[in-house]
Amino acid sequence: IFGGLSLSQSKQKQSSFFTQEYLKKGVEQKQSSHSNERYRYNFFIPSFGVNYNPNTAHSMGLRYRGNINTNNTKIWNIIDVINTGSQYQVVQFSEAQNKGSNHSINTYYSGVLSKYLSLDLNADWISGHIDKGQKISYQEISDDGLTTKGLSDYSLYAAKGVLSYRMKHGVLETGGEYSYTQYLQSYSTDKPEIGIEDSKDKSLQHRAALFSSYSMRIGKLGLSVGLRYEDICISYYLNGTLNKEQSRIYRQLFPNVLVAYNGTRTQTSLSFERKIEYPTYSDLRSNVQYSTPFLYESGNPSLLPKIANVFTALASWKDLQVMLGYTINENDILQMIRTYKGKNIMMSRPENVKKTQNTNIGISYAPVIGLWRPQLVVSGMWQWLDLDASYRQEQYKSPLFSIAFQNTFSFPDNWILRTGVMWNSGGYQGITYGKHSWQINLRLSKSLFQQKLWINLTLNDILKTSTSYWKMHFDDLRVMQEKNMDSRYMMLSISYRFNPAKNKYKGKQSSDELNRL
Repeated sequence: IFGGLSLSQSKQKQSSFFTQEYLKKGVEQKQSSHSNERYRYNFFIPSFGVNYNPNTAHSMGLRYRGNINTNNTKIWNIIDVINTGSQYQVVQFSEAQNKGSNHSINTYYSGVLSKYLSLDLNADWISGHIDKGQKISYQEISDDGLTTKGLSDYSLYAAKGVLSYRMKHGVLETGGEYSYTQYLQSYSTDKPEIGIEDSKDKSLQHRAALFSSYSMRIGKLGLSVGLRYEDICISYYLNGTLNKEQSRIYRQLFPNVLVAYNGTRTQTSLSFERKIEYPTYSDLRSNVQYSTPFLYESGNPSLLPKIANVFTALASWKDLQVMLGYTINENDILQMIRTYKGKNIMMSRPENVKKTQNTNIGISYAPVIGLWRPQLVVSGMWQWLDLDASYRQEQYKSPLFSIAFQNTFSFPDNWILRTGVMWNSGGYQGITYGKHSWQINLRLSKSLFQQKLWINLTLNDILKTSTSYWKMHFDDLRVMQEKNMDSRYMMLSISYRFNPAKNKYKGKQSSDELNRL
């Protein structure tokens, strides 16, 4: 029998500068916003379970996990608006109170049925509720302001079974999974004159899959091949009426193959995988959400799932590792910006792009030199993205690079010092360009009483150099945001292990549908 309880309260503050520009000839406008933001988060997370192992061949168990959370956000916003021949200012104060809760149960059985045959069964149930309320007022307006309310309720049932058969040179696995998801979302405002309609949508989804794979090893060579078939049926209801355009059925095959060589000091592998990534239910919502008088956010019920074709090569020699990857994405999902109903109001929403490509590379070197264990990781990502705007083709091709240099020093008397420097270059992800950023971190650890007592001191972003700066551009729209975050902090943690024991719970997530929730 096992259990746990976590309670936390955290506060955060940040300031930001946000600019929106409309460059269309004749209706040019610029909106510059300075905001001060305060956040407060509360979490209560209980968990408990039972694990039963009658013998070495069989194991079964059940685990419950809850999450009850509230958060409060206060934003003071000064917006300067400049357009042809005029200039004015809007002072906005908004307060948001969000409440959420979810409860989940996982249960499993893992058993060896014979010398060659084994079976794994997993099942999940989850239910959740989200309540988002926002109150907005303006300094120059004496009325009651604007109130918005968003509600979400969801539930999921999922099960997965895998049968494994051991052969002379390999293992054959076959199985299936099924999930049923229900997701309800609503959004309303008390001021219909702002042009945002109240909405209520419901998604019902049945998802089934069959899969099989075979892995074998002969000497230093290894081979793995697999095939997955997915059948998914989505029924989408808008304001209580079935919307046939957004209700869809998908039936597709997803193969994967891997070839590997395992030498004494050298390992290499080549692989291909075709996989599907469904949009989150938040991305599929129909409502338009109010942020400021000039910025709205929306979901997109018409989104198609993204399909990724991933080619990967890995190689390692002694302490050196190299990875090279190339991905072709079909119906990629990108966050886009548009004007709302022809007004000088910008709306951000996810949209499908028919095809994108990207290449990534990673190099890691991690030797051991006495008490010192350095690790240098260098990585890069290039994307090929061209989008057709109204009067030209937009290109987003600046690569992204990152460098992480981590150092661990193991001193006598159980003292451990860890230092790290991380740097990210400027570059594009989708249509968003992020500015370069870097930071230095340090952690000092000491263990006592035969490693039962641990004391850790952490210093994060010591020089306060970590920044958040990004900009988006598409067609005649430009957006830029720069945040000053409280990323520099010191943390002291003390933990004592009374009777350390290995967790024997073998339950696994039965479906990636849980991630979408």
